[in-house]
Amino acid sequence: MTGKIIDSISDDSLGKEVIIEGIAYDAKGGACIKLKDGNVVYIRNKLDWETEYLEKRIVITGTLNLKKIIPDPEIGENGAISTGATGKQYVLEEITMIKIVD
Repeated sequence: MTGKIIDSISDDSLGKEVIIEGIAYDAKGGACIKLKDGNVVYIRNKLDWETEYLEKRIVITGTLNLKKIIPDPEIGENGAISTGATGKQYVLEEITMIKIVD
């Protein structure tokens, strides 16, 4: 880890320990961070943020990966579409630090 805080995702960061900065939100897929570049990073095995972190700017350290954690939407017989997300999602795993910066 270089110690540099990032607020956008690049393929060079995948599989590495990173320090990212963004706003903490809860989503249907679980707790996440929205970065300055608009990307969303889900926090592995965390359903929601504690009140003290929610909608605050935070810095968090962990290993960044790209994985399928949200099921694809499905179309039912009557044409109804279930919630879901196509493709893979950015996921932060092995969290070692979370800090509010605002």
